[in-house]
Amino acid sequence: MSNHQIQNDQREQQRLLVFEYSMAGEDQQGMVGISIEGLVMLVATIEDALAGGFSPVVPLSDNLEGTQISADPRIEWKAVRDDDSLEDRLRELAEGTGIAFLIAPEINNHLARLTASVEATGCTVLSQPSRVIKKASDKLGALAALGVTGISVPETTTMEQFLEDESIPLPAVVKPRYGAGCIGVFRVDTEVDVRAAIDAAAALGILRDELIVQEFVPGKAMSLSAFGSGRRALVASINEQAIELGRPGEGSSYSGGSVGANYDGLDEVCRTLADAVVECFGLVGYFGVDFILNDDGDASIIEVNARLTTAFAGMHRIATGSYMAALADAASGFERSLPRLDGCCAFRTGHSASVPGIDRIPGIKIKTAPLFQSIRLVDAAGNEHAFFSAKGASRSAAAAAVDRIRFTGQ
Repeated sequence: MSNHQIQNDQREQQRLLVFEYSMAGEDQQGMVGISIEGLVMLVATIEDALAGGFSPVVPLSDNLEGTQISADPRIEWKAVRDDDSLEDRLRELAEGTGIAFLIAPEINNHLARLTASVEATGCTVLSQPSRVIKKASDKLGALAALGVTGISVPETTTMEQFLEDESIPLPAVVKPRYGAGCIGVFRVDTEVDVRAAIDAAAALGILRDELIVQEFVPGKAMSLSAFGSGRRALVASINEQAIELGRPGEGSSYSGGSVGANYDGLDEVCRTLADAVVECFGLVGYFGVDFILNDDGDASIIEVNARLTTAFAGMHRIATGSYMAALADAASGFERSLPRLDGCCAFRTGHSASVPGIDRIPGIKIKTAPLFQSIRLVDAAGNEHAFFSAKGASRSAAAAAVDRIRFTGQ
């Protein structure tokens, strides 16, 4: 029996707290507003934890009572009531498990605050530590710190400074200084667009002094998924991203991408970027880096994500082992190689009513087969949200497969 198998057997009774903000969040009303990306990351983390021999403990809003995410008896579902303090409930569960992985957005300091609360209980956190999250989630400060190291980053300034000196030429990108995903992100081509972006952000609850303006970098949207040791990084996946930068009134959108262990001509570039980010911020465990690849093959870092990213849902589908087990072993002083990625995985996500073959009854429907997975969510307003993933020997094969699944409604 291998050392890995011995450790998995010993872990069979180990309870792992797996927390995802939108499924347990105190500001959710039924299924309205639940992030499909948050849901798919939760599903992937639960499945990964089960593969690693854990018994996942998962907080779930009691508004979602009866929602079928998984019937696996090893999972403990813990209700979070409307009158509960989410932070208090999280601390209570952390004290009872002793080990946790948190998934949450950086918006309004959610992830750093909740992580700090769990850390205060003495619980071992397998996601990024709160001190690292605070540093890396400041999109203005993070890029300034990386720029000093010689890594290519776009020129970035506060909205207030931009309005004074217009130091960044248009077109540019307006986004929240502390944000996640495409919320409040706009491409601005004119001064009228800049004012419209300020108004559009305000409608989302983002104040003008919380906005930054970033140089627009043309090229291909990419990301990398890596694991840090505090000093060095191991790149696990190089990812394509499908991102549409919209002007105010349109909004920006993320509609999926692909993951795989290698990418022609980018392996060394990504190792350099990941090592620089870990050295700069002291990242420990999983993190993501968004970057733009220009026509000359040069990369500019756009954002550092000191948290789980949607790419993990694709990685999990083609991984040869458990990432949670590897992280737990590292936290306990054991050495374990990270799972290898076998092939590629492409995925698509969408929020329109065009997803075929789905009932408009509020609920979650998950279908998993050897080569594909679909996660479908219908909220209380009847809005449809879906995530489709498919495996393939290459990125093009995986992309063709996921589009067949998406448009045939399987």
